[in-house]
Amino acid sequence: IKHVFLTEEGEKLFNEIFSAQKKRIYQAFSASKANEVVSFDNVLKKIINGKI
Repeated sequence: IKHVFLTEEGEKLFNEIFSAQKKRIYQAFSASKANEVVSFDNVLKKIINGKI
């Protein structure tokens, strides 16, 4: 196994992207009903399509 690490610039970019994705995932879950969360496919579609 070879370990790789991000540079400071790479880590900053990663955090920006992850933050945006985390917000999108949170919004998708918030806009979903309990049964949709159980059937995660519907939540994934909302995340992928960005339509909440």
